[in-house]
Amino acid sequence: MRVYLDRGSGSSYLGLYTMVEVPDDPFLELMFGSDEGNLYKPHSTGGRWTVFDQNDFPKKTNEFDEDWTDIQGAIAALNASKLDRASWRQRLEARFDVNGFLRWLALNTIVANTDAYGGLSAHNYYLYGSPRHRDRLFWIPWDHDLAMSTGGLGGGAAGGNVDLFHAGINASWPLIRFFMDDPVYRATYRAHVESLLETVFEPSRLSARLQSEHARIAPFIIGASGESPGRSFAGTPAEFDATVFGSSGLIAYVESRAAAVRRALGAAQ
Repeated sequence: MRVYLDRGSGSSYLGLYTMVEVPDDPFLELMFGSDEGNLYKPHSTGGRWTVFDQNDFPKKTNEFDEDWTDIQGAIAALNASKLDRASWRQRLEARFDVNGFLRWLALNTIVANTDAYGGLSAHNYYLYGSPRHRDRLFWIPWDHDLAMSTGGLGGGAAGGNVDLFHAGINASWPLIRFFMDDPVYRATYRAHVESLLETVFEPSRLSARLQSEHARIAPFIIGASGESPGRSFAGTPAEFDATVFGSSGLIAYVESRAAAVRRALGAAQ
């Protein structure tokens, strides 16, 4: 979007911005059929799910309703005894969309997103307790601007070694450690990785998408209708094009990263 602001003396151009949908009422209604559940934006220690701390789960809906039983119950189920793994999984899945989380984790690992659960922070996600799913909690990813980095979750440069099954993650990130240690959830995660490599992160398909998106936005950044000098971090036209087509650009990253993940997948048990 091109953003203009009128402070009372005429319109003033502020620059070209991206618009991001916040997962609040319209999003919840569209995705879950109801916006009446608890929407959380977790942070700090509680956001890791090691313990429940009410202060670490601020509400974005139902702010004046003193009820945190959905997230409190989910954390308790996650950290309960695993001697009977079938019962542990059953109780946990009644409170949390485990499969959705594992699919996100698979993609987040593939794209090497640094600033996410298990990486630099425990705050870049939302949780929604859906009334139409008996208040079951659903993982809503957020803030992936550090994806496709060289030091992201899963590790290494684009074509380097990938810690695909997170051997380096300890129990301070229990959603990852406990799931990777469970044979059923580990197999589900692996299936998501395999599926994503054939679909969402398949190099030729993603390369075509990257080229299409570049062609769509380039005219408004470096083309005839591009940004004014000093209003963009995109650099010269050649520098901007190199972010997609260059030797260290996104297309090259996708190809090398997909190959590295496939190698890790083949080497893993």
